[in-house]
Amino acid sequence: MKRLITILTCLMFILSCGLVFSANEKPKTSTQPATPANPATPAKSATPAEPAKPEVKIQKVVGEITNIDTTANTIKIKKEDGSEITLKATTSKMQEEIKKLQAGKKVFALYKETKAGELVLVKISEEKPKEEKVKKEEKPKTEKK
Repeated sequence: MKRLITILTCLMFILSCGLVFSANEKPKTSTQPATPANPATPAKSATPAEPAKPEVKIQKVVGEITNIDTTANTIKIKKEDGSEITLKATTSKMQEEIKKLQAGKKVFALYKETKAGELVLVKISEEKPKEEKVKKEEKPKTEKK
């Protein structure tokens, strides 16, 4: 009988120690990784959203300068099809560029149209004569030995 009581006492001691240690540990079923929190979205202002900006379409023109007005900062170019186009230089860089040009010169120009319908000069350069391009191609090639 002493043995039975000793065995039962030992079992109760082991079980009580096991319960104490298991109570300190978190249960494995509840240790799922927490889902990440959604990032905060900025509050929208009460003002209406701006409409999407339309893409600025850069257009090109090749032609002959017919008129340069440095006071109004405009340049008229006669296209190859015979129609004329008036471009406005709005930046100081473009205003300086049109002052360097002369009427009668062939030019290549890039421009864009504003919301108000004004054609604004983006870039302008003198067009090289086609003969110079041909001369560069006609240079004899030296053979490599």
